[in-house]
Amino acid sequence: VFYFITLIHLNCFKNSCEMPRIIDGVKFDFSDVLLVPKRSTLKSRSEFINGTQ
Repeated sequence: VFYFITLIHLNCFKNSCEMPRIIDGVKFDFSDVLLVPKRSTLKSRSEFINGTQ
């Protein structure tokens, strides 16, 4: 409840008291997303640092 009231207050301050948008749809959590690291050909971190300079 406090979070919703804060959003309304900030929106009134910036946009002349327009109500905040409510976005309806699928919400994702950390358990829903799988991040897979990309394979690298570098042997050490020093190769990356020297390659970007």
